[in-house]
Amino acid sequence: MSIKKKIEKINKLLIGRFGVPPRRSVPPDPVDTLVATILSQNTNDKNSYKAFTNLKTKFENWQQVAALSQNEIEKEIKVAGLGKQKSKAIKNFLTSIIKNRGSISLNHIRSETNET
Repeated sequence: MSIKKKIEKINKLLIGRFGVPPRRSVPPDPVDTLVATILSQNTNDKNSYKAFTNLKTKFENWQQVAALSQNEIEKEIKVAGLGKQKSKAIKNFLTSIIKNRGSISLNHIRSETNET
């Protein structure tokens, strides 16, 4: 049996047992998703989630995080590992959005289709 057929069979069994997972009625915030993706690099879900939660609970918005120094961001996300690299990526990402969009929001991409 090919790997594709095996995957299809497993998928069918899982859907039969658990059903199709419901989709969120409101998609997650694109900035949250991208920061969480940066934090997930080379770490487990528990640690990346903890680092993400640290940022989301300590700061009211991404603008406040962008105002931090890279070292301050690094301290908040150290549990996720690779703090220097990830803090630099987060800082660059947030400041780039501000520079290009005027504020930290990527909600405009929610309305884009695959054709745009």
